[in-house]
Amino acid sequence: MQRGSTGHMLLVIAAGFVSLAVCTTIGALLIRLSNYALGGSVTAILLVCLFVWWIRQWWKDRKQKYRDYATENEIEYLEELADEHERGVRDHSERLRLLLPLFYRDAREPERYKRRLDNIRRIIETNPYKSKIEQAIKLKWKKTAEITNDGQAAPWTKRSMRFIRGKEEAVLWHKDATITLVSPHLPLDFDDFIELEEFIAKHPREADLDEATGEKRYLREMELFFIRHGYRDDLWHIQGTDYDFVVAFGELFKAGYAAGEDSTVVAGLVLHAIQFYEQDRERTIRWLTSTTEDFNRAQPQGN
Repeated sequence: MQRGSTGHMLLVIAAGFVSLAVCTTIGALLIRLSNYALGGSVTAILLVCLFVWWIRQWWKDRKQKYRDYATENEIEYLEELADEHERGVRDHSERLRLLLPLFYRDAREPERYKRRLDNIRRIIETNPYKSKIEQAIKLKWKKTAEITNDGQAAPWTKRSMRFIRGKEEAVLWHKDATITLVSPHLPLDFDDFIELEEFIAKHPREADLDEATGEKRYLREMELFFIRHGYRDDLWHIQGTDYDFVVAFGELFKAGYAAGEDSTVVAGLVLHAIQFYEQDRERTIRWLTSTTEDFNRAQPQGN
């Protein structure tokens, strides 16, 4: 917990040795001079007592300053952890609950830090997911949908809340309280809505998202569906490493479009298929292929 305090302590000890050496030299000189005035033994005893008293006072003062330094260093470390926890970077609630009692036990005059400690306790007692929801509302984002449990309505759904403002859409994930911008070109993740808004201000929405038509628009809608449900990275990884999957996916998307099926339905079928991809890749490919055949049979005769 005392980050940096070890080096400070070594510096204090080194300074003590230097002072001891200087005082010893001065004491030796005074003893030699005192032989001409008082009894050498009596003078030596008095000087030793005076020196011991001085050393005790010096060390007491140094130890007090060291404890002040260590306490300040520890409270700053606790505040850093609390800041990361509040921003959703990492869940430090358990660590902070462990360290706070240790701080009270070891710190010098912990009551001096009452306001700062109360703020840390407030942060770890606050649910970061709920705090991000409140932040979104304050920034005029409108809630449009919520998945309250993993697997709700479909096996591939994840607990989250969806927001829109104007033409922008974002998803807040319960698992780590991060926020994903729903965009096929830049589906980035953010720690909070303030960071998201700063990005949006610098990178306006691409015009071609709204102007796309036909198959291009259909495919974009499927991509947005994947991002909206938290499967951006999974699809990117599979498509970047499995050619057969890419082919099967492409044929399914075209068959679904030709059959007039809703793009979100086709995207949902893809998410269903990748649920067992890691355990049985061949099964996923077969499932996509058979679903494509079903769409092809469903197309109007003559197409």
